[in-house]
Amino acid sequence: MHTICPATLVPDFTYYIVLRKMDKKFTIYLSSTSYSWWNKVSYNWKRTFMDACHEDISEDVQFIDPLQVKSEDPEICVKDINDITRSDFVVVYLDKITIGTMMELCLCMYYGIKEWCILTFNPDVYNHPWLVKFADSRIFTSYENCVKFVHLAYIRKFFGPEKENTPSERRFG
Repeated sequence: MHTICPATLVPDFTYYIVLRKMDKKFTIYLSSTSYSWWNKVSYNWKRTFMDACHEDISEDVQFIDPLQVKSEDPEICVKDINDITRSDFVVVYLDKITIGTMMELCLCMYYGIKEWCILTFNPDVYNHPWLVKFADSRIFTSYENCVKFVHLAYIRKFFGPEKENTPSERRFG
C-alpha cells in the first residue's frame, strides 16, 4: 500500500535556487520516462544530446541523469527535486507520457525554472492538448533545434540576454 508523503518531506528549495544562480557551470537535468531505463532509447537520446551540447555549446556543460540511481523508494523524489532546482536547464524527453516525467516538468514551472524544453519524436505526445497549451514553443522534434534552444539559455546565463540573437522560432522550430 502506498502512502502520501507528508509535506515535511518537501523542503524549502530557495537555498538550492540561490546556489544554482551562483554556479559557474551550466547544468542540464535530463528527464525521461523510467521505462526507457531497460532499453537503448534512454541511453541513445542522452548520448546523442550530450555529445551535441558539448560540440555546439561548451565542454563545461554538466549533466544530471536521474536514472543513474534506480529506486522505488519515494525518497528518490526529494533527490530529483534537489537536482531539478539546482539545474540551469531541464530537457524532458517524452517518448510516452508518464507520471514522474510530467511531475518533473511541473516542478520546473512551480519553482520558476524558466529554462526547459521537451524533446519528442512521438506525435501522440507533441500533439497532446496540455502540451500544446502550455509548452507549444518549447516542444522540439529534432536534436539540432533542441540544442539550439539550450544554447540560447547558455548564452543568457553567461553573457546576458543582450547577446542573445533570438530567432522567431515557434513550435518544432
